[in-house]
Amino acid sequence: MRACGIAHVGPIARAACGSPVLPPGVLASISHTHGLAASLVRLATPGALEAIGLDVEYSARTFAPRLGDRVLTESERAQVSAEAALGSSPQAGVLLRFSLKEALYKALHQLDAHEGIAFRDVTMTPLLNGSVTCRWDASRHEQLRGLRMSLTWSVICDYYVTTAHVIVVESDSSRNVDSQL
Repeated sequence: MRACGIAHVGPIARAACGSPVLPPGVLASISHTHGLAASLVRLATPGALEAIGLDVEYSARTFAPRLGDRVLTESERAQVSAEAALGSSPQAGVLLRFSLKEALYKALHQLDAHEGIAFRDVTMTPLLNGSVTCRWDASRHEQLRGLRMSLTWSVICDYYVTTAHVIVVESDSSRNVDSQL
């Protein structure tokens, strides 16, 4: 936080849900995996209602094949199959999408917009430039209307690092999901 110009002394407390308890005007998210702990901290945009999420996953992590069944939509399964046909590891495709959904869920949780949202309610398409497109069934999740979501991904050493930034952008009391990321 010092790097952001925030004079905070002492430890950061943890809320019952596991998220950090922060001073006003500070956004943060924490993640850890095999051999790595990471945090993302930034100053909030004045007047904005926003949150950030971070997830890190060890790229060589092994997991049960059913993880894909639990977290991927049909469209994502097709994407992972197409990527595998081009030589990419199916495990990598599943793990990257899992990580993206974890980062997004952490941000949504901070805005109390996570209730009833499951992994398969959103389709993530990671792009080669590190950005992500995201598709929701907005009719099933009223709480997502009026949110602008931006996700990124990268590979740093042996880790997937994924981030989510969510901003509430209600206008004229109508809430529309902005799926442009």
